[in-house]
Amino acid sequence: CQLPYHPEPRPPLQNPPPKMTRSKQPTPPNYYKPMMPGVVKNYGSLTVPELRAEVIEKSKKTNAPLPPGLSTMKKKKLLEELSFSSPALGRHESYTVRALNLTLLEVEDAPVSGDGNKKVEQEVIMERIEANSLPLIYVDGSTMMERVSDFTKLRRGDHICVGLNPLRKIVTAFDKLLQYMAHLEILNAYHHFIMYDDVDHLSKDGIPMTKDDKPVMICEYSNTPGGALEQAWKYGLKSVWDSPAPWMRIPFYDYVEGCSTSAAGEGIGIYRIKEDLDESDRDLIVKNMDALLASHETYSFIYRNCEHAAFAFNPKRPVWVSPQVPYLMWNLFRVLINASSIYFLLNNSVPDPRTSSMSDVHVYHIFCLLYHTLATVPVAMQSVVQLVRTVMSLTAKKERKDLSKPVFYHLIYKEFMRACIGGGLACLCLGLLPKMVRDTEQKAVAASLVLLAYTISNGVFNLSCFVTIRAMLYANGGVAVPMVGKKGRSFKRGREKSKEGNKKYNNTKREESRGRSTSRSRKKK
Repeated sequence: CQLPYHPEPRPPLQNPPPKMTRSKQPTPPNYYKPMMPGVVKNYGSLTVPELRAEVIEKSKKTNAPLPPGLSTMKKKKLLEELSFSSPALGRHESYTVRALNLTLLEVEDAPVSGDGNKKVEQEVIMERIEANSLPLIYVDGSTMMERVSDFTKLRRGDHICVGLNPLRKIVTAFDKLLQYMAHLEILNAYHHFIMYDDVDHLSKDGIPMTKDDKPVMICEYSNTPGGALEQAWKYGLKSVWDSPAPWMRIPFYDYVEGCSTSAAGEGIGIYRIKEDLDESDRDLIVKNMDALLASHETYSFIYRNCEHAAFAFNPKRPVWVSPQVPYLMWNLFRVLINASSIYFLLNNSVPDPRTSSMSDVHVYHIFCLLYHTLATVPVAMQSVVQLVRTVMSLTAKKERKDLSKPVFYHLIYKEFMRACIGGGLACLCLGLLPKMVRDTEQKAVAASLVLLAYTISNGVFNLSCFVTIRAMLYANGGVAVPMVGKKGRSFKRGREKSKEGNKKYNNTKREESRGRSTSRSRKKK
């Protein structure tokens, strides 16, 4: 049999090496585990909020302004100061530097809650926009226009819009009515012309005059019924058919006669397209208008109208385009689709369950489905498409810094409410029309509402917006716009910032930029 193996013990060493001694350093729990943001962890006897409070207290002693969270650029400086001078962080510098570094990283990346951890703090800030800074969106959803508040600020080459009036100079009351409808934003069809002279002053009769005391002139594709009759009498009806609105130069007073300004001191129904023009651009526009006067280019409603010429004269946007033509075509297309739903609306009746068969019930449901498909769905789709197109164009302008942030938010809120209220009211009206036809049998009114529901709801929304904005301007001197921004950033809150706040903010930015440049140079070295 085999005996079990018993190893012999080793003899003791003659000169054993001394044991390694370590300081009694407390090992932090979960030291090598990844840290979750927003969770308070213990480092020996210290927690994350205590370390952060220590950093903030030390930074206050050095009179350093702090952003909403801890700044990465000041981390190294705070580490050096706190790790060697603050007694609350312990005796061992290596552990203190390492723990504080992890703490700062955690506090910067963690969301802020009530226990003191960092979070991107945001707040709703009310910004006030003055009356002169309120633009309007043109029918294409991209071009910006503004109300003319002072005629003496109009210069040659300015692109001006007024309410479309095909019966101008016949009945003065009708001209004033259309001007006020354009002023209240109820009328969304515009006539365009270009200023030929600079407006220097207004005469006693309210006529815009130049420096030489001559009436200010404009250039446009236009005509009046009286002018068309005179043209037909001299040159025949064919001349009116070939060129119903020739390119001409007329006084600007023809569009401001009778009701030039409102009580607020602005032109009634007169708008200016916002363009960035310098002196050379304005001289080039006048030169091109004179060339068009000499060439006698004929008028065309679809291919060469007043809007085409007004947009093409801008040297920075030399595009022969008329946004109102496709806008009108799409609206006519939608109206034709809505008109086809009138048949299903008027010829649909609720079947009697006692005498009707299943086929009559199926026909009733099919007629209801076809009516809403041809009446309600196109209106809802037009509202959504118009909102999406406008938001995309406004966002692009904001990224190019063509729009300020308050104006961007104001226009976004306005267009969103237009889609919700204007489109929602139209869809609600179209949805209730079948019940109105069954209860009242007013078929003519129902057919008219099918065609005009969207136009009426859009006009009601524009009128309500005009009244609301006027009330804000009268009460506060500006329109309050809620914006979401980081807490502590320098936004205007109803009034301008104080000078001390501006200086402190600018000094902080300078220190941060200097810290960035020095850290980059050290890294390069």
